[in-house]
Order: sequence, then C-alpha cells, then structure tokens
Amino acid sequence: MKLSKKLSVLLASVSMLTFAVAPVIGSQKTQTAQAATAYDLPDGTIVKAPGSLMALNFEAGESNVFLWTFNGNQRSLSNRGVQNHSWWYTDEYRVFDGEKYYRVSTNEWVNYNDIDEIDFENGDFLLGAQIRG
Repeated sequence: MKLSKKLSVLLASVSMLTFAVAPVIGSQKTQTAQAATAYDLPDGTIVKAPGSLMALNFEAGESNVFLWTFNGNQRSLSNRGVQNHSWWYTDEYRVFDGEKYYRVSTNEWVNYNDIDEIDFENGDFLLGAQIRG
C-alpha cells in the first residue's frame, strides 16, 4: 500500500511538471526574461510608453532641451531642440548607456534627465525626474 501511494504521488508530480513545462518547450516563440528595472534592459531596447512629458532643462539659463538621435545603438546630438517647459507627446522610451530616452518625434529623443513630469496614458504619473547637478 505504501509503495503504491508513493508511486501515485510521484506520477502526479511528474504529470504536473510535464503540464507546466510542456507549453514552454513546445512553443516556437522566443521568450525573454523581464529585467528587474528599466535600466537593466540592454542598450537599444525600445519599450512602448504612450503619454506626454514636460521637457525641462534644469541648467540655469538654458531655454531649450537638447534632442538626441539614434542610428542603431549609436547616439548623437540632434541639431534641434524643444522649448524649455513645453509638453510633448511620447510613445516609446529606449535605453542607451544606462539612461532612458523618450521619443518625441520620428527619431528624436529627450533624455530622462531633461524631463520634469510624465503623464502616461495608462494613468501612471511621474513627477520630478532626476535633476542634473
């Protein structure tokens, strides 16, 4: 009796394990692990984040916020900027060299350090991005 009870428990455990693992093994889709934080994402990772942001250059006397462009994983300073204290629609952010950049046009991005507020369409709100020293 004890042997059959142990055998039943073992078979039940194996069948549960097979059920839990089978969909993952049988799937042809690539699965990725989620990063612990947004800054743990690999360079070039783009994440959907629709909403609006307030561009704010925290450096005294600056009237514009610099924009950045990306060619693959290469970042360069754009020849354009946005007005300080202005609101812009954003739909994505990306990570480069451990910093976040929010997209405000086709290939122009605002650095997270130049953002004062972000109001996401899902109801999340961020006030007071990191202030540069």
